[in-house]
Amino acid sequence: MFPEATNLEDCPLPMNALIVDPMNTVESVLSPALTARGWQVDHARHVHEIFDLIIKHPPDLIVVHGDGAGGEAAHICQRFKQNVLTAGIPIILVEDSPPPAWMIAGLPADAILQAPWESEEFFHHVEVLLPGQSVTSSLDDLTNFPRRASVIDEMHRRVLARELFGVGVLNLREADAYRQDFGRSGLDQFVVLVSVLLRRHAAASTPISVGHLDDGNFLVIGPNSAVQEVIAQTTYEFDALVPAYYEMDTLFGADDSHDVGPSTWIALQGALCLVEPDGFENILQIGYRLSDTLTAGADAIHVLSVDEIPDQTSALTGTIQA
Repeated sequence: MFPEATNLEDCPLPMNALIVDPMNTVESVLSPALTARGWQVDHARHVHEIFDLIIKHPPDLIVVHGDGAGGEAAHICQRFKQNVLTAGIPIILVEDSPPPAWMIAGLPADAILQAPWESEEFFHHVEVLLPGQSVTSSLDDLTNFPRRASVIDEMHRRVLARELFGVGVLNLREADAYRQDFGRSGLDQFVVLVSVLLRRHAAASTPISVGHLDDGNFLVIGPNSAVQEVIAQTTYEFDALVPAYYEMDTLFGADDSHDVGPSTWIALQGALCLVEPDGFENILQIGYRLSDTLTAGADAIHVLSVDEIPDQTSALTGTIQA
């Protein structure tokens, strides 16, 4: 169920880059430079080619040639970030002219290059977004689970074979904000905790596959009942163990350096999707379904938070006192 790290780490794979460039101007410059550094490069000239290439060669990096205020490039970036299968892939947007300020504020890209730019500037962004990675191994170093490419390949194979199976995703809520507040190690300890719980429950259930998509996102594939059980058990035990982590002052500073309470603690969300034969045209539709379920769950948590019901609490207290 879980391949040995030694066998896979001995055979590192080239990093994959996807360049979305209808005009070929950015691709003609970056493709030779990336290839010279050992990258495998795919080029999408049209929107309908993008998702086929993602399924064929899951990218480690996406480069999008912008269209200024046209909005098409921003829409493409948004589509990537709204899908749980591709949300963690770094996106570099290359603009021929400075985009409007209103567009930059909400642009779903991890870095922006504005003309004129040099290859050195591009690779500087790559090093920041993908630190210390000149090759990508099949297993994640932190969790020892297969990376995104492996789980995408398995999902694609199952969909093509018209199998009936379940897909579940586990997501550390607001992981990016948490990493900014407490540093990389502050987030990594919770990523490891999820991986340990997943491995224990996966070993005790019907054979399933587990993959680490990116920071704080895990994918579980297998028989639907087994996936449901693993997702439920992992989220339950994570919620039970998290309070103990906040009692360790050496990790989180003084007692008053972090607000105490579930509303500020990191949380683990789960989502499930039953994949029936011919139910989805491709695996990216499954990713959108899982993302929608996570979003709906986050909205429900927000509505039911303590901050949202102070009036009801006051009214109830007043009634009791009367």
